[in-house]
Amino acid sequence: MWPTRACLLYASGGPLLALTEAITALPPPNPLGGGRGLIAVVSCNEYSAAFDLDHKIAKRTADFQRRLAHLPDDAFGWFSKQGWVDSAWEQVDFCLEYPKPLFSSKLVPPYDGPFPDVPVLMFNGDIDLQTPLESAERAKQNWPNSVFLTITDAPHVTIPNSECALGTALSFLQNPVLPDEHACDSQPAPN
Repeated sequence: MWPTRACLLYASGGPLLALTEAITALPPPNPLGGGRGLIAVVSCNEYSAAFDLDHKIAKRTADFQRRLAHLPDDAFGWFSKQGWVDSAWEQVDFCLEYPKPLFSSKLVPPYDGPFPDVPVLMFNGDIDLQTPLESAERAKQNWPNSVFLTITDAPHVTIPNSECALGTALSFLQNPVLPDEHACDSQPAPN
């Protein structure tokens, strides 16, 4: 829930700031606590799948099964195709029953700009294997009023791995003033 608020702040700061008014202290050490709810919202809206969320569940399932059947038997090395689908790591069929989005799947951000001139706080772990620092730096160039913080020794999801990232995000949500770009430089994530 915390990263979702932080990521959406640029779109609708007022309501999100109202949600953070009650926050007076840092949450327990693992504020995200995992949770399939957050995983579902992010995974089912941001990642591609072998089916279309605009379709009914029966069609999604049929499309998924058809595409899985067309893969070579050794597509996943020593794992069977079904073993790969059922693995807790991949969860490739995780979103089959996710509700149809309330917004059009055709609605995409204006990647060609112009991007709004609103404060945007970005984080990236320096050991992130999913978003290289170079990609995050390129994304920052699209936002005229942004700060990009590199969190030392942090992976892809920085906020639950760094007290500095968490504190900075909460502070930004309560008062959207961008921090210095070196605010977390001397505070690596714990190992």
